[in-house]
Amino acid sequence: YQDHSEYFSTNALSNHSDDKIFHSDYFWFGKGKRQVEIKIRIDGVSLDEMNIIEIRIHSYPTYNSKNLKCVYEKEIEVSGNMSVIETVEFRTDENCNYAFLCNLKSGNISCGSISIESWNTHEEVSELLVNTENEGVHIL
Repeated sequence: YQDHSEYFSTNALSNHSDDKIFHSDYFWFGKGKRQVEIKIRIDGVSLDEMNIIEIRIHSYPTYNSKNLKCVYEKEIEVSGNMSVIETVEFRTDENCNYAFLCNLKSGNISCGSISIESWNTHEEVSELLVNTENEGVHIL
């Protein structure tokens, strides 16, 4: 998680100006089909407004990191005490790197855990990229 350790503190629902819930490192996957499964446990939400998160996949060419593009995005309305499980299949380019991220579009949420797994669809064994099981993840 790129510099978002403040979300793993125990300060419940403290105010943050950054709308990133998480942002993985960038990974090179070669060429082919991949799947990613993103799991987010939502513990609490604001009762005064809609609570919407946005899951995204970003990529950039290996030798041109300034040419960032979004290759997948989806908004999801969330409620308290729910689990979000988003599975995405996408084609990778051997000349690009990929990252997985989630933004808070509206509302106020508290996450209990975040897990990201990605694997080549032609292989049966999962390559675990990020697995975080932290209590008290709070996003505003």
